[in-house]
Amino acid sequence: MPFQYADSEQSIIDIIDSEGGRIRKIWAPDEQGRYQFEITGTYRYCENIRQHHRKNHVYFIVDPVHKTYYQKCHDPQCFGFESAIKKLSTNLKHSPMKRRKPVASTDYSIFVKRLKQEIE
Repeated sequence: MPFQYADSEQSIIDIIDSEGGRIRKIWAPDEQGRYQFEITGTYRYCENIRQHHRKNHVYFIVDPVHKTYYQKCHDPQCFGFESAIKKLSTNLKHSPMKRRKPVASTDYSIFVKRLKQEIE
């Protein structure tokens, strides 16, 4: 996720962290510029059933430009459910992630190769 949206990523971390959740993957933005945050760990809270799922995980659709998100889940019982759209918190528990140091050019080519392998 681009650095300018680090506060959006941190907002999701703040939501899931207290329940043992972690961001497993952030998908590339869709046509509307929204990112899908796959959640792993013990955070499986579903707004549809108002409790944690036993097995299936949830995910968030995040619009970092409008600072909004909504929750969906992988459970067949909740197929098609989308929570209400909510505003991302601007009152973060942790400071937004610090910008990483630029990678050396030799490291960059290794990074690109690994990224291409993951995509294929």
